Formats: sequence, C-alpha cells, structure tokens
Amino acid sequence: MTKSVRGKLMRGLKRFATSILVLMVFGASAVTLSFYIVSLTDEQADDRLRMSDIPPPPPKPFASRYTLWVKTVIGSGLTDFGSSHTGPVKNVIANRLPVTATVGLLSWTLAWGLGLALAVSLATHWSEWAEFHQKRIYPIAHAVPSLVVVILFYLLLIQFNPRPDHFLRASVGIASLVVLMLPATTALWLNGIQRIMQQEYIRVARARGIAPIAVWWRHVLPNVVVSSGVLTQAVFSLAGLIVGSAFVEGVFRLGGVAEAFIEAATRGQAELAGVATLLYFLVLSTGVLLAEGLAIYLNPDGDHVHADS
Repeated sequence: MTKSVRGKLMRGLKRFATSILVLMVFGASAVTLSFYIVSLTDEQADDRLRMSDIPPPPPKPFASRYTLWVKTVIGSGLTDFGSSHTGPVKNVIANRLPVTATVGLLSWTLAWGLGLALAVSLATHWSEWAEFHQKRIYPIAHAVPSLVVVILFYLLLIQFNPRPDHFLRASVGIASLVVLMLPATTALWLNGIQRIMQQEYIRVARARGIAPIAVWWRHVLPNVVVSSGVLTQAVFSLAGLIVGSAFVEGVFRLGGVAEAFIEAATRGQAELAGVATLLYFLVLSTGVLLAEGLAIYLNPDGDHVHADS
C-alpha cells in the first residue's frame, strides 16, 4: 500500500468515525428528549381532553424512570425495552415494524429510482420538457402539503373500493408517498445531470469515442451521486419520509410504528416513545453512514470522478 493510498484511507476512516460520533450524540439526545417530553404526560391525558376539569396527577420522576429504562435495555442485551399500555414494547414494535419498514423503504426506493429514470429521459429524449418540469411542475408539487395528497389518495381509493383490504390500503399509501416525492427526486437528479453534462471531461470522453452508456455509467452518474448533493438529499429525504409515512399509516389505518408512537405520546408511555424514536433515528443514521461510505469509496478526495478510457 503506497503512502498516498494509505493517506486517503486514513482520511476516509477519520471522516467516517466523525460521522458515527456525531450521530451517536444526536441519537442519544433525540431519544432522551422524546422520553422526557412523553414522560410529562400521564396515561389518562387523552381522557382529560374530553373532561378538562380533571386535574392531571404529578408526573413520575424523569431521572429515575429514564435511568431504569436505560439499564433495562442495556442489561437485557437489547431484548427488553420496557412495557406499554398494550404489553411489552418489543412485542408492539415487532408487530408494527414490518408495516413501517415496507411503506418507508418501498416508497423511498421507488421515488428515487423512478426519479432517476425520469431525469435521464428529460436530459436525453425529452429535453424539451426539462425546463418545464424544473420551473413549473416541481415548484407547484413542492408547495402542496403532504397530508392533503395522502387524504386525496385515500378518498379516491374508497370511491372505487369502500372496504379495501390491508394490502390495497398499503399499496395506495405507498403510491401517494411516491407521487409526493417524485417531482423533487426528478428535479434533484436532473439538476445534477445537467451540471455534470456541461463539464469539460464529459466533452473529452465523448470526443474520444467512448460509448454513450460508458460515459453515463463511468462519468456522469458517479459524479452526480458524489458531487451534486443527490446523495445528501436522498439521506435527508428519509427524515421527511418518516413524517409522510406517519400520515399514510394514520390515514390508511395501517397500524405501523408511527401510530404506536402517537398512542404512546397521548398515554404517557415514554418507554414506547423512546424506542420508536430510536428506531426512526437508526433508519436515518444507517442512511447517513451508507451514503458517507459510498461517497468516501467513490471519491475520497472530494474531486470529480474521472476515467481515462
């Protein structure tokens, strides 16, 4: 291993380790804050909203409750997360996590995959529509509230099928999230593609007679991913997707983690709220670390990715 390669490897590892440290601090803070806020609510809070003359009981001491919960989670080797009003937290999460994971991962993958396909088409075969999408479709779609779109999809669904089963509700819910994200993902991909296509090394690659598919695969797409902000935006969209999936789970009655979190928040179940927050944070942090690892692998120095032939 040469000195130059070793230096690049060390810089990449340092950057990755820094990301892990920042994520750990942020995650611990988010879980603690969520636990604290929900612990201020008692189990009868939802009922008192209908009978406001009933005074709330004093909240349980936060420090002792939180310390006990952390000891339970760590001491059990992440097999015991406490109890909620519906039973052990791990059972609640185990029942609801598949729904949330399916809705989130499928909608995210479809939105970014279809966005890339549309962006490539707009940059090549449908170039006359590219400006219209960037200046008209994307700004209008970006301004539409997520909840409105989700509700419209649900209303359309029940017009055609008044009693849809769980699979159909989940499918239409995923479709609503894809439609919400697609204009933005297409715009981000297209922005990056148009910027990279104007670079000198792309013109040189074409002048050398490199096949178009090779130019796209070896020059355009790696640079779009690394240097156009697409990777960062794809990760950050996970956070927005968490909010969107909560809307979908609620409107389409899918019974996911988001619904469990809302129930926990209205009943003072801080243990369940803490675990739900931890799960959402793990999704986001996994995306950040994967993106960081891919960026370091493709481009450890932060320059454009070039190929010689």
